[in-house]
Amino acid sequence: MRRLPEGIFAGLHHLEVLGLSSNQISELPQHLFGGLRNLRHLNLAANQLTELPDGVFAGLRNIEWVSMAKNPGAPFELTLQLARIDTADRLASGPATVAVAVAEGAPLPVVLPLLVGNGSASDTVLALAPGETTGVGVAVLPTTGDSRATFLDLGPVPTLPTSLGFVFRPGDPLVLFAETRNRAPVPVGRIQSHIIQAGGPSAPLDLPSHFSDPDGDRLTYAARDEASPFGASVDGDRVMLTGHQEGESTLLLTASDPEGFFAIQPVRVIVLPAPDPDVFNIDVVFAGHRSEPMDRLVREAAQRWMQVVTGDLPDIPVSGSVSPPSGRCYVEDADSGLCRSVIPFHADHRF
Repeated sequence: MRRLPEGIFAGLHHLEVLGLSSNQISELPQHLFGGLRNLRHLNLAANQLTELPDGVFAGLRNIEWVSMAKNPGAPFELTLQLARIDTADRLASGPATVAVAVAEGAPLPVVLPLLVGNGSASDTVLALAPGETTGVGVAVLPTTGDSRATFLDLGPVPTLPTSLGFVFRPGDPLVLFAETRNRAPVPVGRIQSHIIQAGGPSAPLDLPSHFSDPDGDRLTYAARDEASPFGASVDGDRVMLTGHQEGESTLLLTASDPEGFFAIQPVRVIVLPAPDPDVFNIDVVFAGHRSEPMDRLVREAAQRWMQVVTGDLPDIPVSGSVSPPSGRCYVEDADSGLCRSVIPFHADHRF
């Protein structure tokens, strides 16, 4: 099957599962699935699709799972864009009603943090329900007595499994209420994951190298670490990370200019358990795929480290045994596959 005529699914209001994978479909008409209000599963994997039309997922209010994988255009980028929906004039006086929109329609529920500079909003999040192209709006007001523009941006977008065949991308920030020549700061690169230890010393993270301001403005920094297993405190141009208990969470870093415009950088922070006096923790860093020869070399290196440790610390009754790897892999860079694993060495294990 190479094409789907418009209206082919008209009247199928009770259809719940639609499998169209492994065909030769190369294009989809706009709003093709709009009448399938009870559809839960849609599989378009392994076709010849290179792009998705606007409104392709619009109206699928009960959709639970969509796969677009193994198409030439996969992963398809769905842009989540801030929009003022009470008027077409973004400079009109407030309050403004702001929502998040996605032209193709939402293939799953989306909840995103809303970040506001030089103003306030009636809610801290924006949401899209399945099948919606524009979510419910929130009210945004400028700072009282301040004639400067109000700056809005979305927080980190959710990361989706690669098997779905589509990804979310953040759109442009939104500037309201006033014209401005000010340019917002921008993130520089990507901050790698940070690994700290519960009860260990605080670890510094220098911030100026991770943000830039195109106007040359001096930036101020903030960190948001709500309900995290670690603490984060900003001290000038750096943030200090302190592990409280084992776990992991994402820290949101913000760099703001004097006009209230800002950029964000998320950083994953992993807190390892407090030290065990009977365990030696050796970090082993893997890059890319771990082949069998690589695993063998790692085991040989671990045994060599055991010999070094027992030679340097003869009072520790380690008899040359290595426990199995803990199985934890902390991904530091999704693009390169770099990960960090902790191998515990126990004094009571033997070869």
